[in-house]
Amino acid sequence: MGYSETVYVPGATIHSSTLSATGNNAIVDWVIVEMRPAATPNLVAASRAVLLQRDGDVVDLDGISSVGFGGLAHGNYCVVVKPRNHLPVMLSPSTPFAYGTATSAVDFTLPTTQVYDNDARKNVSGVMLLRAGDVTFNEVLQYVGAGNDRDPSWSASVAPHQQRP
Repeated sequence: MGYSETVYVPGATIHSSTLSATGNNAIVDWVIVEMRPAATPNLVAASRAVLLQRDGDVVDLDGISSVGFGGLAHGNYCVVVKPRNHLPVMLSPSTPFAYGTATSAVDFTLPTTQVYDNDARKNVSGVMLLRAGDVTFNEVLQYVGAGNDRDPSWSASVAPHQQRP
């Protein structure tokens, strides 16, 4: 169940001390963040792996800094967050992110944040959450049938236990 993403460049490293944070800033996973031009949101202008904190913040590989994209031209972009085990979410081209002029953030947990596909998020008590379970990385949650997400999850969790002597 490896991760294969066409725009992902392997080799990023983090210092072991980055993983020692506790509380809301504890690192719990990594995600891919893409920057797509608002005028052509089907094209990826930049992509990189970053860290996900317990409170939902996405930070650079030092576990603290804001995420940046060296060499990316200033402009309006659709920010995409691609977790390994949830549906991805993309900022709507009608409300792009202005990159390069100042440090700012996109909060995908706000119901008012306009995204490309509202089905990627679920409103739970006023907080927008990403839908979980896309283990086949096809951006569709499917429980039964060919190419479903249930069977690979089950196989990955059961198969190692079946190999015990």
